Amino acid sequence: MVNNCVFIGNITMDFELRTAAGKPVCDLFVAVNRRYKKGESDFIKVTCWNQVAEYIYNYGGKGRLVCIEGSLRVEKYVNKHGEEQHMYSITASDVSLLDRGKDNVPKASAPASSEDYDPFQDPD
Repeated sequence: MVNNCVFIGNITMDFELRTAAGKPVCDLFVAVNRRYKKGESDFIKVTCWNQVAEYIYNYGGKGRLVCIEGSLRVEKYVNKHGEEQHMYSITASDVSLLDRGKDNVPKASAPASSEDYDPFQDPD
């Protein structure tokens, strides 16, 4: 069996890059429009790790159109009324920006490695 899904939607809010277990991670929400019900959207939690987290943090932001590919999981939590709830989320394996942002300047410069080399990026 394969647990792989792809969603296209807009990032709903700004998010922070943090470290967990010594690795970069960020959580964001993506609004995905329903195909057959106009005006209805699903809000999907997306967790990004490592280079994917650094990339989306540096170049993504609220309102950006993204394609998220990853594995689906169900998170359980207890709400403020003491009821057990379930929330679907994606652990992203790949994120692609599908639109041009206001500017393509990264929020923070991460140390470059040979894996991160981009021949089209202007040197500083």
